[in-house]
Formats: sequence, C-alpha cells, structure tokens
Amino acid sequence: MNFVSNYFNWLQKGNPRNIVESYPEIDEHNETSVPGVYIVGDLTSIPLLKLAADGGAKIVKQLFTNQETASEKEKNSNVYDLIIVGAGPAGISAAIECKKKNINYIILESNRILNTIENFPKEKPITLKPDRVKLALPLEMNDGSKETLLDELKSQIEELGLNFEVGTFVQKLSRKENLIHVETDKSVYMAEKVVLAIGKAGNSRQLKVPGELLPKVFNKLFDPGEFVDKNILVVGGGDSSLECSIALAKSGNRIVHSYRKEKFSRPKEENVNGFNDLVEQGNIIPLFESTVTEIREKEVVLRTKEDSKTMPNDVVFTLIGRELPTKFFKRSGIRMEGEKGLSWWLFMVTSISFFSMLYFGKVGVAFDLFAGADTIGTKIVAYLSAPFQAPLSWSLSGYKWYPSLNFILGWTGSIIFLISGICSLGFLARHGNLYFRTPWRAFKYTYFIGVSAFFTILYFPKLLHNTSGAVEWIESPTYWYSLFYCGTMLIFAVRRTYVRKTRYVFWQMTALVSIQIFFLFLLPFHLYKPLILDNLGTQHWIVSELFPSGKWSSFAFILFWPLNMWEFGSSTFWT
Repeated sequence: MNFVSNYFNWLQKGNPRNIVESYPEIDEHNETSVPGVYIVGDLTSIPLLKLAADGGAKIVKQLFTNQETASEKEKNSNVYDLIIVGAGPAGISAAIECKKKNINYIILESNRILNTIENFPKEKPITLKPDRVKLALPLEMNDGSKETLLDELKSQIEELGLNFEVGTFVQKLSRKENLIHVETDKSVYMAEKVVLAIGKAGNSRQLKVPGELLPKVFNKLFDPGEFVDKNILVVGGGDSSLECSIALAKSGNRIVHSYRKEKFSRPKEENVNGFNDLVEQGNIIPLFESTVTEIREKEVVLRTKEDSKTMPNDVVFTLIGRELPTKFFKRSGIRMEGEKGLSWWLFMVTSISFFSMLYFGKVGVAFDLFAGADTIGTKIVAYLSAPFQAPLSWSLSGYKWYPSLNFILGWTGSIIFLISGICSLGFLARHGNLYFRTPWRAFKYTYFIGVSAFFTILYFPKLLHNTSGAVEWIESPTYWYSLFYCGTMLIFAVRRTYVRKTRYVFWQMTALVSIQIFFLFLLPFHLYKPLILDNLGTQHWIVSELFPSGKWSSFAFILFWPLNMWEFGSSTFWT
C-alpha cells in the first residue's frame, strides 16, 4: 500500500490536490435549480464588495425589466414581488433598485445589516477593487477603513428607508403553486422571486487536529488591541489571515504565520507587501509548507518539510475560510455544482447502458431472435433468453467468440437502458421546467432523447430481428453511429466556441472536429472506395498494409490501442 501511495504522490509532482469548493449551480442568468431563486454576491464566487453591489442592482434590472410595478397592479400584501435574503452590499443594492422601480420587496437578515463588514477586524484598511472598472453602483463606496465604510453605507441606508426585517433566520425555500415559500424561524413569506445575497456565511473550516476546541482558538479577529505581548499562531493563506497577522503584529505580539503551501497566491498585493515588511522587521515569522498537528494549553505542534516543531503559544487564529451553508441549500432543493443526486445517478446509468447497447451491439452477432414468436409474451421470453439461443451458442464455441461477447454486453445494456431510460423520461417530464427552461437545455435534452430513440429503434430490428441470415451486423448501425457521433462533436464544438470566444478555442475545436469527421465518417463511408480502393486495387501495398480490414481500418488511425485491437496482426504496419 505504501508503494501505491508513493506512486500516486510521485504522479502528482506537487500539483494542486485541494478539494474545489462547490458553489450552488446557477445558469447564465444567475438562476438556481429552483426556478425563481437567484444568487448574487459572494456565492457566485465573486467576493469583491463593489462587484457584489453591482450584481445586486443588475439582478433586479434583469428580473423586472417589463414587470408591472406594485402601484400599477393589484397589490397583494401577502405575496412580495421579490424577497431578498441577506443585507450585505449585494442585498442592499438590490433593495435600492427595487425601491426605484416601486417593486414590492422585503429584505430578510438573520444577523445585523452589513454583518460581513461588521465582522472585519477593527480599523481594517479597505481598498475597494476593481478600481479601474466603471460600475453604476446604487451605493457610494470609497476606500478607507472598516469604520469609515460602515459610516458611509449606514448613512445612505438610513436616508433611503429600506424595508428590512432583521433577526429573521431563513430556514428553507420551496416552490409551490408558482410561488416561492420562504420559511423562517418566525413565519412563512411568499414571493414570486427570491434573491439570495447571503454570502458564504456558513461555519468556519476546521483544522481537525487535537486541541482545536480549546478556548484560546479563534476563527475571527474583532479587535487586535485585546491581545498584547502574546505568542500568537495565525493559520491561513488568504487576505483575512494576512490582515490578522499584520494587525496583531502592530499591537505588539509575536506572530508565527503558518501556511501549507510554499507561497501566497490569493491575497491582495497591499496585504502581501504589508506582511513582508513586518517579516523583515522580525515581527512575523512565516512558516510556509507547514501544517498544525496539535494545539496544547501553552504550545502548538507544527509539521514542516524538515521536521516537527513545538513552539510556545498563547493564542491561535485559524482563518482558513468558511464552509458554505450547504444544509440550507439541500433543504431548499438547490443543486450544488457537481452534485451527484438521484437524477445524476439515474442519467449516468441510462447513458452507460445506452452506450453499451450501441457500441457493443454494433459489433456483435445478429440473428432473428424473434423467429417463431407470434405473441408479445413469446417475444419477451425470446428477448430475455437471448444468450441461450442457438446462433450465439454456436459462435461461442467457434471462432466468433468476440462478436458473441459483444452481443451479450450490448444485450445487457439494452435491458438496463429500457428500464432506466423510461425512468429518465418520466423524471424529465416531471421536472421539465428545470431541464427545458432555456433554449440550449431544451435542445440538448431533446437531442439526447431523439438519438436514444433512433438507435433503440435501429438496434432491435437490425440485431435482434435480423432475417437476412447475416452472422454479424456492421454497415448500417456503424454508419449511423459515426454520423451521430460526428454530428454531436460538431454541435458541442460550436457551442463551446460560442461560449468561449477565443482564437485558441476556435482552432482547438476546428482541429479536433475536422480530424474526427474525416477519419470516422468521410474516409470510411464516402472516400475509401472511390479514392483508394477503385484507384489502387486490393493488391496494392497501401491497401494491404494500411487498410487490411478495408474501410474499417480508417477508425484505427485515431482510435489507439486498445480501441483498435482488431488490427493487431492484420498487417506489418498495424502490428
């Protein structure tokens, strides 16, 4: 086991192996998997205050472009046009835009208004980024400190008289009768749309080491002035951890800063510069490529590249980020990026079984499985007992073992596909508003369903009801297989080029698709006979060496071993 572990560590060669933080899945309009629920701010992986405020205003403009205002329609006080969850810069900006448009809204905040900024360290310097991007912000925000920014924002909020409800904890969202029900610890609110501007306000990440629950361990710094002449360990590599070390060092403490990588890569330049200045002055001792292994009453133990260090310690700050409120998202049915729920596994089983039926079936044995079966019952029995039919048994005992094995694999895939495919269709029909709500999604799933239906219809009469007496079926299924494969590649290449408008992606997709279309479709089915076979003849060395299997050898030029194992031994070139 050590050998295997060392081998995979060697393969990594220092490459990043961190778990990627999973955010809620949103589309190009910031809508989640629950229709009518949108996300702005930090949860879109954009933590900058200015961009969060800009996103809050933009989402309201997007959602209510042609919306009748509350004064123009019959106003139902029990149903809001929009509920905004979270009173940070994004949520407040959304509320300001609602007020401008006379939209019936409310902000629900579980803690304090501007709670994220309130939790910044005392006198934290504020440098608002991006400073070169012009944004039409509803909130005026300027560089300064935590205190000056809060004063500036709170004075604007008081003047506007926004509709807040503070101290209301949102527990769950659910969609019922085309309305979003927002369940809180006080009551249930209803709205046509909901904007989540809650940020990554989950639980602090844990080091998961002994002693982490000691009273001297903190995950947030409020006032560095509370700590003087202390031995302090700060753990982390982001802006919060650097700002913590800087503030505590300036308060007259001895700081050891631990980070698991060899250098900082994420913090702002001004924080890195301030940190390095204090390192040069001897006020901060950085320990890169180090991890905490134990926290004791008066000591901490760290593992470095060289050895293990035990150091005197009074206080520990673990500023390694916060975990997303995933339980809230799961309760609300909001799908996370890369989440493998029931639908994911159902679609995966359907896909794999379909491809098994398609890929193995097209190179398997073909015979009239339903000969003599006149009723539905006898046909079902014949289908289920296919592996025990005479043609298959004969080929298993002779030289046709390879197509016979493929028949069994394809037949097994067909049974699983019929069951899982019907279940998938039912799931898509039940949740059609989710899977078909945008033109691209509608096209994508319709295309999948159409291709699956086409090949299922092709599979049964061509393979299982083959009356021509042929031992193998190849021509028609493989032609359509290649055509749809290349068509699919072309469609998704166009889609990728449209989404990623760069010259590199354009030429990457052009090269990839052109090569596959040529070798997998044009050469075998349209160019081989007129250009090669008819001109050179079967005895020419090009034909005998490069095309020993006829036009089927075309596939082997880009399907490398073991996908082209059938060519091994067929000619000197391929061997």
